Amino acid sequence: MPLPLARRITNMPLRRLITLFISVSTLLLLIALFFFYYSFYRTSLKTSYEYMNTALRQSSGEINALLDGVGASMLGLAYSDDVYRQYVDVTPVERLDMVRVVRTMLNRLSASDPLIDRIALHLRDGPTLFSDNASGTVGSYMIFRSIIRDYALSEPFLDLRFTRCYTDQSTGQVYFACLVPIYNTASGARSADRYAGAYVALCAARDLAYRKYTDISPAQPIIVVAEDGFPVFTSDAALAPGLIRAITEHGDRDGPVRVDKTTYQLRIGKVDLTDWDILCVMPDAQLRSGINAIRLWGLILTLSVLSVQILMGYTLRRSVVRPLSSIVSQIHTVGTDNGTVCLTVPDGSEIGILAMDIKDMLERIKRMNKRMMDATNALHRAHTDRLEAQIMFLQAQINPHFLYNNLECIRGMTAAGQTDAIRRMVSLMAGVYRYCVSAGQVVSIREELDIARQFFSIIELRYGNRFSMGVYVDDEIADRPIPKMSLQPILENSFLHGLSGIESGGRVEIRGRVDPDGDTLLSVCDNGHGIDRETQDELNRKLKNAGTAGADEDGELRIGIQNVNSRIQLLFGQEYGVTLLPGKPQGLCVTLSLGRAAREQLIEKPD
Repeated sequence: MPLPLARRITNMPLRRLITLFISVSTLLLLIALFFFYYSFYRTSLKTSYEYMNTALRQSSGEINALLDGVGASMLGLAYSDDVYRQYVDVTPVERLDMVRVVRTMLNRLSASDPLIDRIALHLRDGPTLFSDNASGTVGSYMIFRSIIRDYALSEPFLDLRFTRCYTDQSTGQVYFACLVPIYNTASGARSADRYAGAYVALCAARDLAYRKYTDISPAQPIIVVAEDGFPVFTSDAALAPGLIRAITEHGDRDGPVRVDKTTYQLRIGKVDLTDWDILCVMPDAQLRSGINAIRLWGLILTLSVLSVQILMGYTLRRSVVRPLSSIVSQIHTVGTDNGTVCLTVPDGSEIGILAMDIKDMLERIKRMNKRMMDATNALHRAHTDRLEAQIMFLQAQINPHFLYNNLECIRGMTAAGQTDAIRRMVSLMAGVYRYCVSAGQVVSIREELDIARQFFSIIELRYGNRFSMGVYVDDEIADRPIPKMSLQPILENSFLHGLSGIESGGRVEIRGRVDPDGDTLLSVCDNGHGIDRETQDELNRKLKNAGTAGADEDGELRIGIQNVNSRIQLLFGQEYGVTLLPGKPQGLCVTLSLGRAAREQLIEKPD
């Protein structure tokens, strides 16, 4: 058996495995019984054919012996010198005187042989003399005339022969004839000029039909002798016509034939002295009668074995499969929220003992899992608290840095006496700072863009109309999460460093879209001085390797871009963060890669 098939069978559910076993064993039993029945039938058929062949040989031999007897009687008459001298080799006048004597001799021979019905003496150049017989009819005289004509008895022939069969139209009886030539052999061998005539012995085929040709068995086969598709004689007159017709259609071959919806086994032979076919047939049902009992007992055995297998399968299903299936289905609930350990199986059986052991083991596993779950929850809470502390620490770094820069700006405005600008600056700072210190570490991109616009208003107060800002963010990402105060440090670096020294035309653009993986991309690009490629690659390397611990000691990165990078990685994972790219055609682009959702434990909406 191929290994994959064996593995597939061994991995079957027990219920299917039992069904497969019962089905296969039943199929093998049926196949074995079929081949046993078929082999026994073939053996019986072979034995029956041998039996029929024996019957055929005996019957053919018996018929040949009877015909030989007729021939011997007729040859004795043909070689009778008395008949020849008294009737054949005489003058017509003398022949008239001897008619009574010769007819008496013919009558005596006809009476001595049971197959001979009548005898005719046909002279080549004279009349035909018939024997007397009580069964003689006009039809039999016509048969004599037909034989004399059909076989040209006026012409010489040498050896004894038997004719084909003729039917007496008046009685329906079938006759055949034995023809014996008459020669004058007194003065030498036979020759055409010494041919005198012939004896015609008319035999009734019905006399052959009443004989018993074989004694090999009390159950005699049916013997049919046929010529040119018509029965000569038969031991079953009702069957013979249909049987011969079926044999003709069958092609004269040994084997089964059907007659009137009944099957017969057929063997065909020949009768040596004639053109007759001898047929030996037996009903197929008679040949099968010996195996009917075997077929019956085979059927009883099959039903018995099948019943035992079904009973065994039902017992296994009830005592093994059903309890095991119950155990398996209940074990599948272990670990679910409503899973309970309640195994109900028959007590005292091996499966019952196994179920109780499994129940005890599951109870212990359940208690152990509860302890492990409590410990895991405690560790998770500690880890979450640590992440929140890190984010709050990083957020706390942003807030004073933003405050210091703007207080320095207010000091300058105060010295210039810009009272209205100071009031506006303080109002905007209050809004931004209120946003900074509000509860929660994660906000929507829409909220972050609102604060970015307020921060740009502060930049306008500080620098006038030297700079401009554009926001181009797809609506589908407006409600996605982002760490609070992520855009403000980057915008501040762009205005204070990237656009420093530019008196007019400085511009910053915020763009947002969804990348092919479904994540969020936000870019802050300026048209300022930018940085060289070597510095850019070094900063990207530091951002990538910074991790969540903020290990880099470079103040510029730790306070600004690295702060944002660290918070993004804490909230979304290490695969996200900040990347620096050159602006087109000049300047610098700071790209924020954000996941579609932040860690749920750290998302808290502000009051």
